[in-house]
Amino acid sequence: MEARRIVATLRSTSVVVLAAGLSRRYGASNKLLASFGGKPLAMHIAQTLADLPFSRRIAVCAEDDLRLADLFIERGFEIARNANPERGQASSLSIGVRTAARTGPEAIVICLADMPFVPASVVKSLVRMIGKADAAGIVATAGVHACVAGPPAIFARAHFQSLMSLEGDMGARALLRAARILPVPDECLADFDTRQDFTT
Repeated sequence: MEARRIVATLRSTSVVVLAAGLSRRYGASNKLLASFGGKPLAMHIAQTLADLPFSRRIAVCAEDDLRLADLFIERGFEIARNANPERGQASSLSIGVRTAARTGPEAIVICLADMPFVPASVVKSLVRMIGKADAAGIVATAGVHACVAGPPAIFARAHFQSLMSLEGDMGARALLRAARILPVPDECLADFDTRQDFTT
């Protein structure tokens, strides 16, 4: 019964992957296309999400990043293009949520493309928690030791407008202060920023 309820909630939920970052700490090339575990870094989260029955899957990519866009398209994602990624993560978040909101999902999951270790079980747990009557309308993950709320996170419809109004490079941090927390192993939330991250 619980599994069926989660599937039903997934089918009324969209997922947005933020993949338009400038990779400044990585260097001149796009870290999301760099090989990790035998495939491009971004393919890890793309495949995890492709296997879940979301109503829509949307990847926000820089306008000129056709190779990365193709990677997501091949896995069933729509592409929302960010013409000004230098404006920070909030610009991608706003574009992604605006695109997803057009078809009226009950909730939107936000993921980052540079987090290859997020398992499907964590995403399902977010969806399960947002479906509870006592949920605050925002559920975010946090490492059991780091204890910092962040993505992956899920937002109920009541928060879409706030997400679309964000500016700068702080993303949804202010909103996440009110989130319920899903504790997960810290390694599940590792993100890749530098070349060293690919070898450690």
